[in-house]
Amino acid sequence: MKLEVGYIRCGHLSLSPPSETEAISPELQTVLNGSSEDVNITDPALAAFVRRQRRQEAYERKKNATLAERFVRFAQKKHQTFRRSILMTGYAIRNLLFGRPPMEQLMEELEFANMKLYESTDPEAQRKAWPKVEDHAEL
Repeated sequence: MKLEVGYIRCGHLSLSPPSETEAISPELQTVLNGSSEDVNITDPALAAFVRRQRRQEAYERKKNATLAERFVRFAQKKHQTFRRSILMTGYAIRNLLFGRPPMEQLMEELEFANMKLYESTDPEAQRKAWPKVEDHAEL
């Protein structure tokens, strides 16, 4: 019940400007200002509110995307799906032919296959997502 009350309070505060008599925590103030990217949120109601706000912003971005942006997102999703399918199929065939490799290698291969290449639109983040050649040189 306390979580629900706190969540509703965050929603009301985001819609209306706070009065001068109302005390707002610095944590909540940064969230309401829109600078909640790297804030450590300890209050569960505030954390739920921030998650909901981020989901709504992502929904609005997708809804207002141009046709080209939608096509790029579609192509990226399909690339991810086919990439993972081909990798997992190749791993399965290799395992059938040569036997099962050590568990550490299987975990690394699974992590590599599940890697999200297009999670962020930041070019620096996308560059970091691609593995370096020396990381897989021993294969």
